[in-house]
Amino acid sequence: MRSLLVERSERGFVLRFVLLTAALLLVPWAISLAHPPGLLRYIVPASGALILAAAYFRWPMEALLGLGIYVAFYDSIAHHIPGIKQIDELAVALILP
Repeated sequence: MRSLLVERSERGFVLRFVLLTAALLLVPWAISLAHPPGLLRYIVPASGALILAAAYFRWPMEALLGLGIYVAFYDSIAHHIPGIKQIDELAVALILP
């Protein structure tokens, strides 16, 4: 499996994209289950933004595709994971500088 993560093939691309998308959805969802109070509620979108930013520096195409999928299904995802709506703003702020 490690070789698929580093090889530049279509299978490697799909595997990296699926793993990134799963992490982008599951990590903020797990954090949101704790219902962080006050300003800690920004930990939910910040976790997803950090995942995207970290992935962008290693796999930029997969990270941008994951961000695009997130933006396309923004309202549906926010319906199931409360407090996740700021991932795109935070991710762009982390990636651009």
